[in-house]
Amino acid sequence: MQEVYQGIFERIKRTHPLKYYWLWTPEDWTWQAVSQQKIDATLADFRAVIAAAEKVQAPFTLATCGWVLGPQQDRALFDNFLPKNMPMSCINREVGHAPVEPGFEKVTGRPKWAIPWLEDDPAMIVPQLWVGRMRKDAVDARKYGCTGLMGIHWRTRILGPNVSALAKAAWDQSAFAAAATAVPQKLPEGPEGGNYAAFPNNKIEGTKDQPLYQTVRWDVAAYRLDVHNGKYTVTLKFCEPHYNQPQKRVFGVKLQGKTVIESLDVFAKVGKNKALDHTFPDIEVR
Repeated sequence: MQEVYQGIFERIKRTHPLKYYWLWTPEDWTWQAVSQQKIDATLADFRAVIAAAEKVQAPFTLATCGWVLGPQQDRALFDNFLPKNMPMSCINREVGHAPVEPGFEKVTGRPKWAIPWLEDDPAMIVPQLWVGRMRKDAVDARKYGCTGLMGIHWRTRILGPNVSALAKAAWDQSAFAAAATAVPQKLPEGPEGGNYAAFPNNKIEGTKDQPLYQTVRWDVAAYRLDVHNGKYTVTLKFCEPHYNQPQKRVFGVKLQGKTVIESLDVFAKVGKNKALDHTFPDIEVR
């Protein structure tokens, strides 16, 4: 594979000037578990690219990007393996509705570029006014130590307010710094983001409450419940009604900001269409 990259880089040298060559990881890393085999294959590809660039004395810089910064196990994983002169970057998740990747904060000693969405492709027939989001993403990028800030988009003129907001926020955030530190408004109850599906024909084993496990939500960022201050026992009820093999859906859980579950694979734990409960006592709400 190294020889293929050497050929690509030699052609680039002879045909056009280039400052950066971007290495993108797969889009399905956004929603699927990434096995160690895939991680090893990706690192092997990175090594081949790096060796090829050194062999032909490529006049450009290599960089990484993707729909996520790194695999679910550790978003900053590649920082441990790649030369420090290689920038690392990623676009925001959920077509821009998710915030800047917090994993940037763990990446040190190298350039790192945040890439918010100026617009999302499912809504390109309507105006998309995301000035406030652009400012917030710029503030978060700075907070995580990012050295670059760019926006992903398709259209041009109609995005003028968004482009202007992101461009200005990259240089000066003083105009809205007060708003960024203001007391946050109370957020509504319920789930934040995610997808919903029902499996009414699936028979769920290990429970007498079939309907509860036949409706599921995934890729959810948070649940907000309006409860009084105090200590509670929290029971989380899981089920895998869709996939037929492990490593297809792996996730973690935080309660009140504290990690209580890491890398849970429901199918690997109990199989398909089986109830799985996790109970946590003394969860304090303040």
